[in-house]
Amino acid sequence: MSPYHLLPKILDVVAILQPRTILDIGCGDGFIGLSIKRYVDDAIIMDGVESSQKPSSWMPAVYRNILRTDIRKQPVGQDETYDLVLILETLGDINKREGKKLLKSLIAHHGGVLISASREQWDKGDIAELGNVLFLFDAERTLVYLTKDPAKIKSLRRQRITTTILRGAKTSKTVSRIIKRVTSTKKK
Repeated sequence: MSPYHLLPKILDVVAILQPRTILDIGCGDGFIGLSIKRYVDDAIIMDGVESSQKPSSWMPAVYRNILRTDIRKQPVGQDETYDLVLILETLGDINKREGKKLLKSLIAHHGGVLISASREQWDKGDIAELGNVLFLFDAERTLVYLTKDPAKIKSLRRQRITTTILRGAKTSKTVSRIIKRVTSTKKK
């Protein structure tokens, strides 16, 4: 799962992009998907991909479909085109060559890809060579939006998306409540 401090930025990016459909690769326990549905737009249609975790009780309410597969062994997201693909803290599980191949395929087939990864594993140089990129500031992680559409990146830059996300004015209080709720639930 993505570090909690990224949640406000992820929710802000999703709110700005306004996708109708999302594929969440490496959805884990579904917390990010649940947060998107609850605090961005409940009408977003979401599908999840996860190989390791047992589905949580809320996942059927969040994800239309949950594909149980290892993304290294089976291509994902080829049956349908999604407005946004989330790959949050999942690239660390695969080598860079396989990761770049996967990302290129996803960028070519879908509207855009939002990635978060460890800077030690995936730095700006690794991502920049993949195409049209918008780096979103984060001091600890590589957080980036990729798309095949250069006009989309220009539009996002004109909207000053990075300034909006840095300010975090829209979701920071909401996300604080989410984190408190999840933390107290996990302690029980």
